[in-house]
Amino acid sequence: MKNSRQKIVIINGHPDAESFVFALHAAYRKGAERSGADVRELVIRDLRFTPNLQFGYRQRTELEPDLLRAVDDIRWADHLVVLHPVWWGSYPAIMKGFLDRVFLPGFFFRKIPGVSTRWEKLLTGRSARIIYTLDTPWLFWWLSGRPSYNALRWITLGYCGVSPIHGTAIGIVRLSTPAKRARWLARVEGSWGETSLTSVRPARRAGDQVQPSRTLDDRRGRRCRSRTTDVTRMSTRRATLSSRARLW
Repeated sequence: MKNSRQKIVIINGHPDAESFVFALHAAYRKGAERSGADVRELVIRDLRFTPNLQFGYRQRTELEPDLLRAVDDIRWADHLVVLHPVWWGSYPAIMKGFLDRVFLPGFFFRKIPGVSTRWEKLLTGRSARIIYTLDTPWLFWWLSGRPSYNALRWITLGYCGVSPIHGTAIGIVRLSTPAKRARWLARVEGSWGETSLTSVRPARRAGDQVQPSRTLDDRRGRRCRSRTTDVTRMSTRRATLSSRARLW
């Protein structure tokens, strides 16, 4: 009989084991395991590897045993959960090194010889949830284009075929109270099913039929886009008035 348990890999990119990201990690794992999912973890700070892609893509740097296991775990999974803090609009250096070393041609994507703009996506049939913490004001984060989220969503995971991909933004952490953090943890613990099942479209591989739903990041996005539209309208109005004044 085919195993119907959802296979989840949690990838934690925070270098500090006492951070709030690790608390979110534990909360998500607790909710997923309680609901019957099969969970594996890749805590990047605990992996033994060189984060520098020493030769770029000119020459392959042999993968250490921990990275070989990471490749196997990602291939095994139905759903990827990536947790990280946002530092200067990006993720920590150790996480960037992990992505550089693991997401290699031939592993998760394959370029088609002779056709430079086409490639084969090797991670199709998998969904993902990106959970990230930040202290950046929401409007500024959206106006700047959510750089770390979009890079991970579109240029890394999406490029390799992972779809759909959703985000959960947690913040502003620096100003949060213990009660607020407790609510965040409870939300993440209870969101594993929303993240991996009810908020995603049917996967390309055989699996549960699911329906799309709104996410926390989606809701905040709509609010911030509305604010951005208001700012744009005000700027356009000022420019129009200024041009009319010059005409007079």
